[in-house]
Amino acid sequence: MSEQAVSVDFRRGGFWRRALALLIDVAAVSVVMQLATLVLFPVTNGNVQFSGGLAYAFHCQPLDKVPDQLDFPVDFGATSIADCEQTVLGLPSSRVLRITRTTVSGLVTKNVSVGYMLDRAGKPIHGLPLEILLLPLLITLRFSLDCFGGSLGRRICRVHLADAADGHCPPPVARAGRRYAAVILSLLPVWTCQTYSALFPSPELLGSTLFWSCWIGSGLLSLIAVIAAIVAIARGKDAWYDRFVGTCVVRPGQARSLTAAPPPIPADSDLDGQYLPPQALPPPLPQPMSRNYFVRHWRGELSLPVSYWVNGIVCGLAAGLVIAALGWFIQSQGEARPWLWLVSLSSIWLFVALLTAWQAVGVWRSATHYRQGGGTFWGGVAQAVVVLAVLQSVANFIYTGSAQIAGIYEIVAGDSRVGPHQFHVLANGSTLEFYGGITFGVADEMDRFLDAMSSVRTVRLNSIGGRILEAQKMADSIRRRNLSTFVARDCLSACTIVFLGGKDRFMLPTARLGFHQPSFRGMTAIDRKNAIVAEGARLQRFGLSKEFAEHANSALPSSMWFPTTDELLREHVVTRLIPLTQKIATSPTDAPPSNAAPPAPDGSTLKPIATVPVVRPSSAPSFPPVFTSPPLPAAPPSPVATSTDPVAPASNPPLARIPTDVLQRLNRSPKPATTAQPATQNAEQKRPP
Repeated sequence: MSEQAVSVDFRRGGFWRRALALLIDVAAVSVVMQLATLVLFPVTNGNVQFSGGLAYAFHCQPLDKVPDQLDFPVDFGATSIADCEQTVLGLPSSRVLRITRTTVSGLVTKNVSVGYMLDRAGKPIHGLPLEILLLPLLITLRFSLDCFGGSLGRRICRVHLADAADGHCPPPVARAGRRYAAVILSLLPVWTCQTYSALFPSPELLGSTLFWSCWIGSGLLSLIAVIAAIVAIARGKDAWYDRFVGTCVVRPGQARSLTAAPPPIPADSDLDGQYLPPQALPPPLPQPMSRNYFVRHWRGELSLPVSYWVNGIVCGLAAGLVIAALGWFIQSQGEARPWLWLVSLSSIWLFVALLTAWQAVGVWRSATHYRQGGGTFWGGVAQAVVVLAVLQSVANFIYTGSAQIAGIYEIVAGDSRVGPHQFHVLANGSTLEFYGGITFGVADEMDRFLDAMSSVRTVRLNSIGGRILEAQKMADSIRRRNLSTFVARDCLSACTIVFLGGKDRFMLPTARLGFHQPSFRGMTAIDRKNAIVAEGARLQRFGLSKEFAEHANSALPSSMWFPTTDELLREHVVTRLIPLTQKIATSPTDAPPSNAAPPAPDGSTLKPIATVPVVRPSSAPSFPPVFTSPPLPAAPPSPVATSTDPVAPASNPPLARIPTDVLQRLNRSPKPATTAQPATQNAEQKRPP
């Protein structure tokens, strides 16, 4: 019998499988580069950076002018200058000076931006931006792994690069090399222009006709090549580079043998004119059905309506209710526990990721079976919805979840961005000054000072703000003791909440109170709206008018509203202005000459007798994440207060200057009073032993 003519048809990988595989590979390379940058950035003093990535937080600090070290043309007409830092889990991975010019012509708004790399100290440098290596590393990775069975994304999505002639996987190395060489040639012009602009940024380059001609020309060619490949893949055919070298991307186990018609039987056949067709093999035994409902959904054994509506929609809503109940329970615990927030928030996002994967895989496989049974339209719609849902979940984690986790981690790590703080005892113990950022644990520290010093009548504030919940606790403590508050220089952001807690509120005519919207990492638009409403209600509870509260929350988190002294007096935010001619106590944080200190009963000043480190409590505020008021630049401290320098080593804790007679009482709890003291007793007799 002569041999039959057999041809083999391979089922192509499909557009969505290949797109998802590419996305996974890009994410894997980005994560590796991000982790490498976390080590290289501090080691190289910022000369090696990586912008972008899978999950990061971005913070920009507005600047008044371009740094002197940078030779930048004055006639550029910059409308905004910002020092932007990118962090991953609180660690820096990139720092860029962003200079932007915005012009409006009718209905057209044009933005021109130039970015310069900055080192750890904020000085312009010519470093290596690792993002220019993302495309070369991705192509190198895929080429290397395709020669040994496929990259990570291809393995997860079950597609492989094969020889188009016989379906052999992997294809010959030379053929795979020619395939990726064709891909590189189509993308090389755009990558070259991008690399040049990243390594040599300048405003002259943006105005160069030759540069933009190269960008548009090369981009157009690359765009045509990419669109041609996408159209071919979406139609179930090989892309132009695969047809050029003879490769294809297939799904394993999908080869179909097409047998030609049997040849005529010769007259002298040994089979007496009888033709015996080849015996077909029996079909494989079906996979045994699992009794586990979750396994059946994962395998796609459930019907499409059950997988989509019950396991996809109903289970998603139920999970949302459970997460909301968990958040409410943690919030109702009262005391702040940052570690609990971090663990619970990380666990919630991990649960969401696992649930999304389980739902998406089950619905996708069930839709595939549904399409094989003839329901092409609804099966395709279900798979399209699955893709959109997965992309939305990934975007939510990148822009919200990772930022929230980074914000909570920053709290646990000590709130370095908010800055250190100090307590100073002034005016022979009648005034307690707070200086620096409001971090978690500050309210407890202040309570210990006030419990040990019954002679305190005024709390002086000099702060750039910080955590709102902690500021509210400080305000409650001040109000509970009927103390006055005083501002000599700056009380910004969350510090204004502490100031409003005073029974009498004084300030110098040159002092400033600054208000703006609350902010926290990972804040969504709904979160911000709710936070603004809550802050407006908080300000009105202090006795402020609705108009003032709305104006105070109209300033963006990156800006600040400074009411005039007339507005502050009219709204009773400030009850009295202290004349500059009045003698008041001085503070170690005053920049000489200074008249900024709270009013003291006797007008005397304190000479620090002893210096002890502030004992930081191990606990801090409440879930969900309390909003942080981004710190704004404060007036430079006096050389005496060197421990408040934001870049001071972590080994130097913030110091509190305390009189000697208070030291022992700070280190032990006061004994409860057994009998009431006569009203004529002095403050020293009323102090706890």
